[in-house]
Amino acid sequence: GSVWSAERKVFMSEEIMQVASRIKELREISGYSRHAVAKLVGVEYDTYKDYEESGADIPISVLYKLANEFGVDFTEILTGKSPKLCRQEG
Repeated sequence: GSVWSAERKVFMSEEIMQVASRIKELREISGYSRHAVAKLVGVEYDTYKDYEESGADIPISVLYKLANEFGVDFTEILTGKSPKLCRQEG
């Protein structure tokens, strides 16, 4: 339990919450209900609800399905940045 690991956990949980927030925002922009998206990615409604509310252990396979369904790049869900825009800026 070093201070570094405690800070790292806080940082990771903030990043995970940002991912949860992004998938919720993308779902709302796309006009889907939570029930519809849960069905699309093949999980129970309560499981999907946990993804959006807490970022609870979202499998990479689910993130890829969400990215495809919402028409965004996988990395956009993780980082909030478009990879195309990042390349142009650099």
